[in-house]
Amino acid sequence: MVEVPRELIAVPDATDADVHKSIGDWFKGKGSGVSPERFRDVAMADNLPTNDILGKLIQALDPDELSQVSMPMPIVAKLRRKAA
Repeated sequence: MVEVPRELIAVPDATDADVHKSIGDWFKGKGSGVSPERFRDVAMADNLPTNDILGKLIQALDPDELSQVSMPMPIVAKLRRKAA
């Protein structure tokens, strides 16, 4: 399990720059034990719940397709709440 301190979680009205800074600060704070590549490996679709629409969507896509997907967080939240 990966833990992110509350102070590094972006507020709803955070800018992209704020979010990127928080992510960078989190990786720096973890030292050499965690890198963006390692985090991506840990956060793959196998660790997502499959009883929501977003989980089903992510599991259906291959890594190349996933790299092309971008959606606003309100849509992500809505898909997470909807059972498949």
